Amino acid sequence: MTNDIHIGIVGGGITGVSTAYFLAEKGFNPYIIEAGKLGKGDDDKISGSYPPPEPKHYLMITTPYDSSLKLFLKENGNGKAEKYFELSNAGCYLMKSIAKEIDGNIVKELGSLYVGSKRRKKNLEEELKGYREMGYGEDFVRFWSKEKISELYGTDKFYGGLFFPRDAIMDGRRYLIGMLSKYKERINVVEDAELTSVEEIEDGVKIEIKYKDGKKENLTADYVIFATNGFYKDRNLAGLVKMKWSFEIFFEDEGPDTPNTFIGVYPYYYFTRQNNILMIGGEDREVKNIRYSEDEKIAIDKLTEWARKKFSRLEKRNPACVHFGIWARTKDQIPIVGKFSEDSRSRIIYAVGCNGMVNPLVYGASLIPYMITRENMDEIQRDFADFLSPKRFKTND
Repeated sequence: MTNDIHIGIVGGGITGVSTAYFLAEKGFNPYIIEAGKLGKGDDDKISGSYPPPEPKHYLMITTPYDSSLKLFLKENGNGKAEKYFELSNAGCYLMKSIAKEIDGNIVKELGSLYVGSKRRKKNLEEELKGYREMGYGEDFVRFWSKEKISELYGTDKFYGGLFFPRDAIMDGRRYLIGMLSKYKERINVVEDAELTSVEEIEDGVKIEIKYKDGKKENLTADYVIFATNGFYKDRNLAGLVKMKWSFEIFFEDEGPDTPNTFIGVYPYYYFTRQNNILMIGGEDREVKNIRYSEDEKIAIDKLTEWARKKFSRLEKRNPACVHFGIWARTKDQIPIVGKFSEDSRSRIIYAVGCNGMVNPLVYGASLIPYMITRENMDEIQRDFADFLSPKRFKTND
C-alpha cells in the first residue's frame, strides 16, 4: 500500500513547525495540517478593539514553573522537578541555537521574572530556598528587589521577585518562518484545513480534512503527529489535558523591553513590555465553548482593573487592544510526547502540553524523528523521552 503522505503533522504552531523542522533535517517530507493560519493558534482580537503595533517578542521559551515551585514539588517530587528543569534548559538551549542560526535578532535574552507582593514575601523566600536546596545557584535563579522591579516597570506594588537569567523571549512568527524557509523544499503546509477524523489502519493512518470552503479530502499517512491541543477530547488525552481561555490586554507604554513576568499565586497574571507595548494577561476561564468564551467581558474587566491597580499610570486608560486565546495544562504540568500504544508499530504520536512553556515541547519534538526511524537515542535523549512519554500515567495509575 502506498500512502498519500508520509508524515502528517496536525498543528502549525511552534510545536508542529519544530517537529516538521527536525523531521526535514533527517530527510523526511512532513505535511503540516493547520486549521487556521500558521502560527496563529486559537486566539483572536475581541470585537470592537483595534490593534496597536503588537509586541513581537513576548513568547516565553523557557521558565521552570510559572506559578509555584512548592506546588510543583508536592505534585511531582524533587527528582521529577529537577528533571523538568534539566529538560527546560535543554529545550531553551536548542531553541536559542536554532533561532540565532536563522536570525540573531529573533531572540532577546532578557530572562523571566516571578514576582509577589509583600504578603507573599514568605512564599518568595521559600521558593528561592527550594531552588537552592536542589543545587541551583545564582546563574539559574536570583532575587530581585522591589526597587529593581520598580525601576524596570514603574510600579511599587511588588515586594520582590525571582529572576531566571537563562530564560529568553523570541519573535515566534519569525522563528516559524525561518524554520520553514530553511527546509522549504521538504516541508509542505496547508492552512484553513481542519482534521475531522482520524483512524489508525493496518498500513498507516486514515484522516479526513475539511477545508474552509467546505470541501473534504481523505488521505492516508504513514504517521500522524498531534502537535496541537485542539484534540484535548481525544480518548487518549481524556483526563490528562484541561483547556482554559486566557486573555491579554495591550497598552501603549513607552519604556525598555522587559522579561516575561509572572504573578505566581491565583489568580495568575503575567506581563511584559516589548516595543513600547505593555501586555498583561490572565483571568483564565475553563473552556466551555471552544470557539469563544461566554464570560470574556467579565475577565477583561477584571484584568483591566488589576492592571490599573498595579500600574498607576494606567489608572484612567483603557486597553488599546484585547486578545483571547486557549492554553492547555497536562495533569502533572509536564508535556506529553510519544505514543500511547504499547504496540511499537503504532503510527500516532502526540506532542501536547502548556502553550506557554514550549521549550520542553520543542525538545520533545526533536526526539520524534527517532521514534519514527527507531534510531538509537543517546542516554540523555532516552532519559528525556521516557520522562515525556504518556506511559508515565499508566505507571502512576
